[in-house]
Amino acid sequence: MRRASIAIAAATLLGAVLGAQKGPTQRPTVDKDQWREDLRYFARELPKRHKNLYHAVSQPEFERAVAELDRAIPSLEDHQTIVRMQQIAAMVGDGHTGVHIPRYFKRYPISVYWFGRELRVTAAGDAYRTAIGTRVVKVGDSGIDEVMSRIVTCFPSAENENEWYVLSTSPAFLTVPEALHTLGVVPGLGPASFTFEDDQGTPLVLEITPVDVPIVDGNPRLQLTPAVAPDKQPLGRQRPGEMYWFTYLPDSQTVYVNFRGYDSLGENARKLFKL
Repeated sequence: MRRASIAIAAATLLGAVLGAQKGPTQRPTVDKDQWREDLRYFARELPKRHKNLYHAVSQPEFERAVAELDRAIPSLEDHQTIVRMQQIAAMVGDGHTGVHIPRYFKRYPISVYWFGRELRVTAAGDAYRTAIGTRVVKVGDSGIDEVMSRIVTCFPSAENENEWYVLSTSPAFLTVPEALHTLGVVPGLGPASFTFEDDQGTPLVLEITPVDVPIVDGNPRLQLTPAVAPDKQPLGRQRPGEMYWFTYLPDSQTVYVNFRGYDSLGENARKLFKL
């Protein structure tokens, strides 16, 4: 039996890319028995479909984690079950195996990015513009290092992928209230306290309210004010809604190609080779 909730789990079987979320935009109604059935389907099918599921986690460890979640589901909220499934998928240890963040999960309306060891705010909603450019130092009562120690359980580790994978993936979770609540960083799904610091070390504490993520051109996208104009962003951060684009750089006589997904790859590639 496959329901909307199974679609969330089945994303794991095909490999998940956090930036290209799948599934329903409305929260499905799923009871505890259905979640347990979905978990069993997930645990049964994943070893069949993965080339080598136990290359980074042993079979007993994987099965123990599944059994623990199965026992816990009656006491969990739906979003907690999903995040716990993300943690199980992360144990597999490769970037092509994971559980999508559902489209109906909310976001704190800020965008963050790692610059070395500093997590900076690169864009924010109108009510939180004062945070743009500052460092994130705390979420709730937890310092950012403690927050990261919990967040990294939701996707493959640097040991199984690499440091840059962790730095690029973690911001997708750091602004998701459902993830932070499941991990014990924030007490609920409502407003949460974020502490920032400017370059002089002056603290700024904001109570940030999560919002629904609108779907723009088929992709979830928050409308935020960026730190710099869109056309001044590094190439890798321009045109975020496009899965494939390219441009010619005359100064270096090179073609820059940004490839984020396989949709319409053949058609897009033909356009590229017409240059």
